[in-house]
Amino acid sequence: MKEAYETENVVRRSVRCLIALVLFREEDVVDAFELIADDIGEVYERMPERLSYFEHTYIRAGRNAINRPSLFPIQSSFQLCR
Repeated sequence: MKEAYETENVVRRSVRCLIALVLFREEDVVDAFELIADDIGEVYERMPERLSYFEHTYIRAGRNAINRPSLFPIQSSFQLCR
C-alpha cells in the first residue's frame, strides 16, 4: 500500500479521508465512515481489507454488528487525537 499511496492520488485521498474522521463530532463518525467507505471501497485492490481493519479497530465491530463496540471505541480513540 505504501507504493500505491506514494504514486496514486486517489489512494492518497482515500487514506486522508479516513484520517479526517477525527475532525467529525463523535455522533457523526459512523455515518461519515459509511459514506467514505462506500466511496473508496474499490480504489485500490486491498482497500476493502484496509477498510474492514479500520472499521473493526476504530468504528465498530462491523457493519452488521451495530451494537458491538470496536477494539478502540470512538469516544476513547478520537479523544486522544484532539
